[in-house]
Amino acid sequence: MTVTQRAPVHAAATSPHGASDPRHEGPADLRLIPPALAAWAAAALALSVPARTVAVTCTIACLAAAALLYAARRRADTALGGRGGAAVSHDVPPPSPPSPHDAGRRRRRVGAMVAVLLCGAAAGAVAAAHAADVRSGPVPSLAREYAEVTAQVTVTGDPRLSRPRVRGAALAPASVVLEAEAGRVTGPDGTTTATRAPVLLTVYPGARKGQAAWLGLLPSTRLRVHGRLAPPLRDGDRIASVVRVRGGGPPRVMGEGLGDGRGEVGHRVEGVPDRQVRSGDDQAVSAAVAAPRGRRGAGGRR
Repeated sequence: MTVTQRAPVHAAATSPHGASDPRHEGPADLRLIPPALAAWAAAALALSVPARTVAVTCTIACLAAAALLYAARRRADTALGGRGGAAVSHDVPPPSPPSPHDAGRRRRRVGAMVAVLLCGAAAGAVAAAHAADVRSGPVPSLAREYAEVTAQVTVTGDPRLSRPRVRGAALAPASVVLEAEAGRVTGPDGTTTATRAPVLLTVYPGARKGQAAWLGLLPSTRLRVHGRLAPPLRDGDRIASVVRVRGGGPPRVMGEGLGDGRGEVGHRVEGVPDRQVRSGDDQAVSAAVAAPRGRRGAGGRR
């Protein structure tokens, strides 16, 4: 009787038929690490490099990848016996073809190099296109002139307080910083231009109440601001300009009905028990929102 040796995945199984759910863990596949690193490095460098340099570099990388693939194909055709039609001398023995192991290793090496070049070129091109979009338009040109503008912006991030800085012998007050997108910009000459440029607003509210008003802004809130533009500190920043808002009063919100509606909904849902809100009781929440202002949901105060 011949005893068949079990596979390693069934060695520890108690059943004579082997493991019912065999799992064979192979070595870690690290082939995607070099292309990922190349894409990350190319994208990081393309943000601070001129667009022409990025275009030339990406073109060279693509040509190099094509040359590697062509050379690998020619080498494979030569190894198969030289099908180009040239006469073969019977006195000189033909060169021995490479072993399948060596050929496979060479193909994997060429494939890895091609993947690194193409991933780096693609990531660099995308990053350069994004950087060119940020640097183009009227906002960057006005920022280089430190012009005063009036802009309609949409808040895209949560406001935050910056750290206080020392100016001479005095401590400068903390500013409110928030990311936004400029939609319409009116320059010093009165020309209004529609754009979609990411900007960074810096505000120095005079009173604590004004600071709380700026910090309470929600994303998607539309504002009208007047201030001086300034270029970003670093070339690789994702913003087109810094807007130093004039005045320390509260923000000038455009279309405040949306914010009032959110506050009204939150005010009316206060009377709904927490367990119904957490469990997703749509009927209780809808009834509380639709009820008159003086009435509250079940369990609430009157």
